[in-house]
Amino acid sequence: MIGRSEVAGERNTLTRFDEPSRSHEPARPLGPPSEDS
Repeated sequence: MIGRSEVAGERNTLTRFDEPSRSHEPARPLGPPSEDS
């Protein structure tokens, strides 16, 4: 049961992190150039 829970938790965390990660990827490059402007 723990093994299944751990796998499900890790998969959920990876998916949740993947969503924000994509949003942060474009925001990171936009951050430095925005300040330069």
